[in-house]
Amino acid sequence: MIRNNGFSLIELMVVVAIVAILAGIALPSYQDSIRKSRRVVAQNALLDLAAKQERWYLQNNQYNGNVGSLIDGTAAATYTPPDGFYQVTVSTATPAPCPAGANTCYLFTATAIDSQAADTDCATFTLNSLGNKASTPTNNCW
Repeated sequence: MIRNNGFSLIELMVVVAIVAILAGIALPSYQDSIRKSRRVVAQNALLDLAAKQERWYLQNNQYNGNVGSLIDGTAAATYTPPDGFYQVTVSTATPAPCPAGANTCYLFTATAIDSQAADTDCATFTLNSLGNKASTPTNNCW
């Protein structure tokens, strides 16, 4: 009697098929979890910039329309947090719901870029000087 030590081709193909099915289920779920965790980085960046903007207002009696000067004193119009998946801009030219007059309010907008742009549930986050938070296209991401 001859005894074979090993796997048959059919057994190997069954294992490969099982692994492929599990990967097909797990990978999209994993990517969704990663996108959700990156949202928190964008939200924290907006809250940090809002605190810096309020500090600027206390020192200069107006809001700063330049994100770079809030971060590191540069003249950058946009800011990309360290993770690199959102780009933040600021508007001070009377964004809603501000009254008329220059630099009376601010509106920060974080827009998803690169691979995070595939996050269609929360493509942008906004935060204004009144503390109003919003996201598009759905408003339940904060």
